Amino acid sequence: SSSYFTYPFFLLLLNLFLTGVCVSFVEYYLFTYLATSYEVTSSFLGSLVLVMVLFELPVFFFSKAIIDKLTIRGTFLASHLAYITRVWCYTLVPSDRMYLF
Repeated sequence: SSSYFTYPFFLLLLNLFLTGVCVSFVEYYLFTYLATSYEVTSSFLGSLVLVMVLFELPVFFFSKAIIDKLTIRGTFLASHLAYITRVWCYTLVPSDRMYLF
């Protein structure tokens, strides 16, 4: 039925789509940059994914408490701000200090 396709639902889908596109773009080019500029191995790139997942696990575990505290909108905002901060910090890392990644 058409009651499911409301304006807030459309905004949610648009948000998820745009976030997915931006995140995949950054991750793909980050790995390409690391592989070409620092000649890191695929094992190192895989370990980066492992570290990212390990840091996401507590967020998933406490997600109900986070959503209860921040609301859905606040949780989206906080996650977007955290990701923007993370990507901005990539620009601060000097090319001779790869270990800061």
